[in-house]
Amino acid sequence: VNGDLVVYDVEAAKAAWEKGLAEIGETSVELELMVDGDEVTKIMTEYIANQLETNLEGLTVDIKRIPKKQRLDHDTNMQYEMQISRWGPDFLDPFTYMNLWTTDSGNNKMGYTNPEYDKLVVETATTYATDNVKRYENFLEAEKILFEDAAIAPIFQSSIAQLVSPKVAGIHYNPFGPTYEYKWADVAE
Repeated sequence: VNGDLVVYDVEAAKAAWEKGLAEIGETSVELELMVDGDEVTKIMTEYIANQLETNLEGLTVDIKRIPKKQRLDHDTNMQYEMQISRWGPDFLDPFTYMNLWTTDSGNNKMGYTNPEYDKLVVETATTYATDNVKRYENFLEAEKILFEDAAIAPIFQSSIAQLVSPKVAGIHYNPFGPTYEYKWADVAE
């Protein structure tokens, strides 16, 4: 939401890992990471699992590659320990993402719940629906809660690079939804 670059502190992650292990009285943990079976996800997942295992002593990540349809079924039924999934926004507003993790959201496929997070997000569509400053303040506070709770860990954002002839003008590039609009497009001679 706020556009800040997130820099992960490996030493802080190691300290949090050690603290967590001590709290549960274990020296190692094995976790299953459920992902789609496509090739791009395979490469990315292997890298992520390697980095987690390399930097967090005692962690074993078992990658479970399954067809997307099966992963979606497991997702819906919350039959996973960790998973890599993706979401494409429906409209140009942070609400399209932030509403995903409210307690009663039909898209909350992980059972996340935090009453303060819910309150802040709901207010963006009700109490502060017409006050953009307060609305975005709520989004920022809700985002902080989501990350403090470690509910999600965004790992990539897709993008496209392309060449367009300088003769072509008026193509509208959308950051969300349909990629292009050609309604105003024109080709010069």
